[in-house]
Amino acid sequence: LAREMYDKKTALLAAAFCLFAPLFLIQSGTFLPYASSFLFNLLFALFFVKSLKGDSKIYPIVAGLALGVGAFSRPLTTLLFALPFIAYSLYLVSGQEVAKYIKKFGLLVVAVLPFLALIAAYNYYMTGSPTQFPFVAYEPLDRFGFGIKRMAPFAPTYVYNISAALTSSRATVLSLTEWAFGGFLSLAIILFYFISFRPNKYDLLLLGLFPSIIVGEALHWGQYNLSEIWKALDYLGPIYHFDLLLPLSLLASRGLVSLLHTLQPRPDREAIWLSPRVNMVALVVILLGTNALYLSQKIDLNYQYTQKFRDIAQTLKEKDTSNSIIFLPTP
Repeated sequence: LAREMYDKKTALLAAAFCLFAPLFLIQSGTFLPYASSFLFNLLFALFFVKSLKGDSKIYPIVAGLALGVGAFSRPLTTLLFALPFIAYSLYLVSGQEVAKYIKKFGLLVVAVLPFLALIAAYNYYMTGSPTQFPFVAYEPLDRFGFGIKRMAPFAPTYVYNISAALTSSRATVLSLTEWAFGGFLSLAIILFYFISFRPNKYDLLLLGLFPSIIVGEALHWGQYNLSEIWKALDYLGPIYHFDLLLPLSLLASRGLVSLLHTLQPRPDREAIWLSPRVNMVALVVILLGTNALYLSQKIDLNYQYTQKFRDIAQTLKEKDTSNSIIFLPTP
């Protein structure tokens, strides 16, 4: 995707930034669906961009199929990811080449429709209503929006309001400075890029993912449950914001390439700092060192959490618990 949007050098850096981010490394080794959902959203974004640059009918169809699979597995996550792309599509359709883009996006929508029908059929089979999801049928208080919330019929209730949303959003967004590659340094590089250079259309498209995902997730109490009730941000990470790894990785790599270009010598001046090669090595080493520090901390915390429940599972295997009451520690 980075190669389609930018160039090969940026793409190589973006791949490294994403693959070695603590959030990606830890979550990709769990049974949780966030990494796999990210894969389908990434495929959608890739073939969406390809469909804009080429005339093949295959690209918008594949983009629609990827979006449909993502919607079936994690509807809200996929919708929030798709919103900036939908907004950009509407912008293109309102331009001069209306027929061209209506044809492209029409194929994409047609490819999504079977999955929307599948979601409705699945909901109807499970709950008796095509619009009611099974988890809402199980616990009506576990739904989108503000109000009284509860995970399950036997669980305690919580008041999720704007204040709680702001508190959990702040904690979640700040945690990205530890879970993204390079931590706060990557965010500083992105800030440098937008201050020093004029962003192009792909930069703005990626930037649009931040308000879409952050505001959208704030309207659902899942992040509050994760950050304030479970206190799990330290060992699981901002899992509901997993898709922000895409703009963080691509924009940080774009910013780093631009920064290195700025440090290179020009006919009217010498190289800033040291030689271009030394500049590049120094910046990469600093980023790697910062990332290694955060990564080691997160792996240790996640291991402690995993080991606690592994010990519990082993105890249950070794003893007869058929007629027992079992008390587990809180998360």
